[in-house]
Amino acid sequence: MALRVKKLARQLKRSPVEVLGLLHAVGYERYKSAEDMLPDNVVRKVEDAARQGIRPVALEVAPARTKRAAAPEAAPANDFMAALIPGIVPLGGRPAAPSTPSPRVVAKAAPAEPAPEPTHQAAPVVAEDEAPEPTALELENSALREEVRRLREQLGSAQGRLAELQQPPQLRDLVQGRGLRGPDEIERALAGLAERRLLLEALGGAVLADGGRLTELLRTRVVLVEEVPLAGLPDSLVPVAVAPERAELPRGAAIDAQVARLGEEMMLCGRRQLAIVGADALTLHLLAARLDPRVSFVRGGLHGVEADTAVVVAWGVDPSSEHRALVEAGAVGVVGAGGWQELLGALQRALRDAD
Repeated sequence: MALRVKKLARQLKRSPVEVLGLLHAVGYERYKSAEDMLPDNVVRKVEDAARQGIRPVALEVAPARTKRAAAPEAAPANDFMAALIPGIVPLGGRPAAPSTPSPRVVAKAAPAEPAPEPTHQAAPVVAEDEAPEPTALELENSALREEVRRLREQLGSAQGRLAELQQPPQLRDLVQGRGLRGPDEIERALAGLAERRLLLEALGGAVLADGGRLTELLRTRVVLVEEVPLAGLPDSLVPVAVAPERAELPRGAAIDAQVARLGEEMMLCGRRQLAIVGADALTLHLLAARLDPRVSFVRGGLHGVEADTAVVVAWGVDPSSEHRALVEAGAVGVVGAGGWQELLGALQRALRDAD
């Protein structure tokens, strides 16, 4: 609730001039009258300043107006002529002794009022403020605006802190906080946790900002096989043993038998060239390592392929015009998509159909 300066002075047991001095000391120089109204936040600051012993600013208050000058002294009572006519003195030039003036004569006297003395113009504070006094509603609105500004500042600070807390931690920052430096140390630590079946427990609920990279690694570097180790796999691949119905590759002996049978069927059909465009790197690697050496294996293109002795494959890609031309010229054509088992099945069917 707003207070007047003079009421606050009574509460603080100080004079209104001292309270005005405290107001000026804390930066509120617009208050200059004991009748000014102070909002709650200003009252609190003045009370704090008084408790802290802040010295009020020295102020000067304009002096009050001077009283009217007293009426001129009447003539002595024993001088009858002087009483009737002002200025008459007795003979001999000696004024009569003063005596009590006649009430009737004093009543008729009309003494002139002297001009008031000029007030001190340099005083920064006057006893009565001529500015219009703010209403209670204006003071309340001012206090509410100040409170809204303070709450907005607190909200901005809280939102910034919340954004920092919601930022997910980076895996690299966590392992470096443990003292690990460089990719070798970090990967060895993670591999050790994985071998002890602790990594998934720690990362099972992790949320990735971008899962595309991990998805690509799982697709191109992880191979599901029936047995581990599997001979002939490149070192860049990570074999994972799974149930046979989910395996992408059978056991090593089964792969050897499948590729050997493919080579025999190609030789029986008079096909001594196998050209594959497309297919994944693992499939190409397994064929190149196990195919009958009498069969020329061409991958990545069809340059130098002879139509009458070749099997041309477009696997996972659209057949090119060169592929179609070779098929029209007598090459065995295979078009399809899939994994290892699907490719071998398509090759065996195409060779049987061409026989």
